[in-house]
Amino acid sequence: MVKKKIMVVDDDPSIVVIVKDMLESEGYETMWAYSGQECLDKIRRERPDLILLDIIMEPMNGWQTLDAIKADENLRSIPVLMLTVVPLTPEAVKSKAIENIEIYIVKPFSKKELVQEVGSTLGKEESVESKVASLKLGADIAEEYKKLAKYVDRHTKLVRTLEECCKREGTMSTSARTVLKIQRRLIEDCKKRIAEIEEMAKGR
Repeated sequence: MVKKKIMVVDDDPSIVVIVKDMLESEGYETMWAYSGQECLDKIRRERPDLILLDIIMEPMNGWQTLDAIKADENLRSIPVLMLTVVPLTPEAVKSKAIENIEIYIVKPFSKKELVQEVGSTLGKEESVESKVASLKLGADIAEEYKKLAKYVDRHTKLVRTLEECCKREGTMSTSARTVLKIQRRLIEDCKKRIAEIEEMAKGR
């Protein structure tokens, strides 16, 4: 079985070593970079299956690195997980950039949490493709189904992370409550549409 390759991007070498060791002990192959530009240079030569990306880096921060990855046609399909000390905020959840990541992991994190999120992300990609194939959907509907499934998975995790960040800070702002309410409603709407597509496929 071919090992999945994970790129770890952080300007703190000690964090890179810790994350690398966590992943390699679970059978993953790793590659790493200490800046956004080094990350881009390396993944253009050797494509990883997933990227763990820090936010606070200079001169190119994590969000700028993410934008560059998603702007490149050959790289944009690589799933990216943000790995950062920066708490998730309602403003970040509402931003366009959030649609380009799979999950937002706030430091400090446990090995169990990291490995679980990496495995879940890689497994989700494969399970959605398998589900679409089994439903025998047309190209347009298949693409819609994939986007809906990815939205539900990503935003369910973001809701959980935002709730956890609010708990750590000991407060739940009005803005956070509003964002959580909107996100939960959108997730439910997506789930309903997914169910409709599945029923349509069964009824053909």
